[in-house]
Amino acid sequence: MSFIERSHVVMRPSRGTNRQTTTSKGPDPPILLPMGHVVTSELIDDINPLIIHLMNVVFNPSSKLHFVEQVCEVPPEPEFRSDNRLCSRKGDDMFTPVETALGAILLHQGSSGLLQHNGRVFGISSLLSGSVAKPSRDNLPIIGGIVSSILPVYYLSPSLLPAYPPLKDTWGAALATLAVGFAVGWGTKNENGCTSGHMLCGLSRLSPRSTIATGIFFITALITANLRNVIPACASNQPCYFPTYPTSQELTFIVVAVVLGQFTNSVLVPHLLRKSKNSTTIYNFIAGLQFGLGLLISGLANPAKVLGFFSVFDWSRFDPSLGLVIPFAVGPNLIAYSRMRRESGNEKGKKPPTLAERFQLPTATVADIDWRFVAGGIAFGIGWGVCGACPGPGLLRTILQPKWGLFWMGGYMLGSLLGL
Repeated sequence: MSFIERSHVVMRPSRGTNRQTTTSKGPDPPILLPMGHVVTSELIDDINPLIIHLMNVVFNPSSKLHFVEQVCEVPPEPEFRSDNRLCSRKGDDMFTPVETALGAILLHQGSSGLLQHNGRVFGISSLLSGSVAKPSRDNLPIIGGIVSSILPVYYLSPSLLPAYPPLKDTWGAALATLAVGFAVGWGTKNENGCTSGHMLCGLSRLSPRSTIATGIFFITALITANLRNVIPACASNQPCYFPTYPTSQELTFIVVAVVLGQFTNSVLVPHLLRKSKNSTTIYNFIAGLQFGLGLLISGLANPAKVLGFFSVFDWSRFDPSLGLVIPFAVGPNLIAYSRMRRESGNEKGKKPPTLAERFQLPTATVADIDWRFVAGGIAFGIGWGVCGACPGPGLLRTILQPKWGLFWMGGYMLGSLLGL
């Protein structure tokens, strides 16, 4: 059993508020347990043999990782299962304005810091494939930083780790996951970017090519998610746009992470590191760590939240959280990139980055768009719309759910290899 595989009991603490489900008729009102756990009385008979184990899982501090993965081997009650492929979402998978806004700031810190200090654009798809095909100090430290972001969340605020649906023990499920990973890998290779390079960084640089790429894969993902009916419903009879808020422990952890990120980028790096390859390597890891924390805290690493943002036909399943990435990550990046452009005289830089000799920016333009670029955007959008994972979140899920990651990452790397 991996360190992410859990008990068959699906119970997660509601974060922020203690909401109680009510019904106008039918079964008795649910029982509200300590810490906001809600159990309908109908389920008591089904889970009675596991009550003692459940209490141990929920309240024993040493069992923190029981909250990481939702498992669906329970009676098909509305609170526990939806009518599609993902488990129904709990309170922490609903609208999370505070977590997503602050997590998006961390995404901004990691991506803008990489350009300011190392002169490079934060494109996870090329970094991820390059770390295997051509490993170097330019990609491995960033990937290592993203993976390492799991550790502080696990030890200090484990409830912020995403909940993943289990992978079925069938060859069909394994091959489907492999195919989705292949679509994302092949697509991002041919489109020369993903949500980080094209959307987060490209839109901030006002790149027409990245704007077109973002439009292609986002619209494709939205259509795919709705046609495939993979958008999960929310629990507690609440629409997914109902806001929830972090606990004091979670908020403290998030605020400290944001403050430390800003202090590191603005004070520590300029004053303690000097222009050298070793310094760029160190900051590559720091940028990856900040970005990984941003993915986990904002909810971008949670497939249920990503797919919920695509729900345009069933508003009860619409989760607006990821819309906050635009004002709190893309917006600040736009300001930061504009400032760097003014200070440098031009984007290629009369004033070099803090730690590197020169800026290394994409040179492709709209004139370079061809059928592979368009096909790649469509393929990436299909893969993203089916599973809710682009390269960065896919990497985190591979570590947290290795059974799924074995097939998804294998498909991704194969698609990247065959992409051109």
